[in-house]
Amino acid sequence: EDRWMEMYKRLQDYRRKIGDCQVINLYKPDPALGRWVSCQRGLNKFGRLSEDRFKLLSRLDFIWHLKDPGDRRQPLHDKAFKDMYDRLVAFHQTNGHCLVPFTYKDDKKLAGWVANQRRIYDDGEMKAERIKMLENIGFVWKVDAYSAIASLSQRHWDEMFKELSRFVDENGHSQVPVNNTPDRYNEKLGTWVSMQRMLHRQGHVSLTPERKKRIESIGFWWGSPDNNHQDEPFLNKL
Repeated sequence: EDRWMEMYKRLQDYRRKIGDCQVINLYKPDPALGRWVSCQRGLNKFGRLSEDRFKLLSRLDFIWHLKDPGDRRQPLHDKAFKDMYDRLVAFHQTNGHCLVPFTYKDDKKLAGWVANQRRIYDDGEMKAERIKMLENIGFVWKVDAYSAIASLSQRHWDEMFKELSRFVDENGHSQVPVNNTPDRYNEKLGTWVSMQRMLHRQGHVSLTPERKKRIESIGFWWGSPDNNHQDEPFLNKL
């Protein structure tokens, strides 16, 4: 029993790293795991695998049959990749990017899969053809909090900065009201502007020199600590 659970944990690690449970017999990094996985399939085929062990393996989406019944030439792990890739393509078509948040509630499996592809790539274990497929739809391998290409937060910052620039052009100042922001502007603009002032006072790292320079380029007024303490509560929303 202890030996079985030890191998089961090794399979969990493999799945966490690779994204599936199809360990080949001659898996060089861990040959014993490849043989063990094959053995579990054999035991199940002949009705000798206990129900408890069957359930544990099934929780990992264990592949009991190596070939996709719809195409005997296509290994199931390739089909699984293509299925998830198609879901990512659909996400890209809807959102214009492949930055699936890890907390994406609409498709938690896709969010985990995307994160897993980055891990596989970082470990140097991703097939060249898969790298090409993902890069063809603008997949980002390294998430950078301050890159508009690789960060949703930076995209949001850029959108709000653009809205602030429009406000300054149309009103001649940067004093956006926190409440009752005019309807023609983003309703969250006042809160966002207030937050930038608070970050400036606090010397917060998220207000990078580049961001500060961009804000100041439109004549932004930072205000004084004495009359802007109402911004303080927004720190917890970063």
